[in-house]
Amino acid sequence: MRKNKIESKVNHQVLGNPISPDLEILYSHLKDINFNGEIIELGCGDGYFVNQLNECGYQAIGTDVSLIELEKAKLKYPKQNFYLEDAETLSFENDSIDA
Repeated sequence: MRKNKIESKVNHQVLGNPISPDLEILYSHLKDINFNGEIIELGCGDGYFVNQLNECGYQAIGTDVSLIELEKAKLKYPKQNFYLEDAETLSFENDSIDA
């Protein structure tokens, strides 16, 4: 099911709107990946990509060093997981994140 969701998004539609070139690139790389692991986005900002990945069936979480950006992300996407983390000193256990 995940592959079909990604393929439909690669066909230039997200909620009836054309997708941006950066999302098109992301989806083109993900469409052939089959794994059930967790994806972390470092520097997730407002959480847009984390939300898009989760909508495609991936398990994505977001991290950022900016509390302001994380607050925006949590307001915009309350069902997603966001953490205040520095990419150089992540507190996640080794081998707990796959991509």
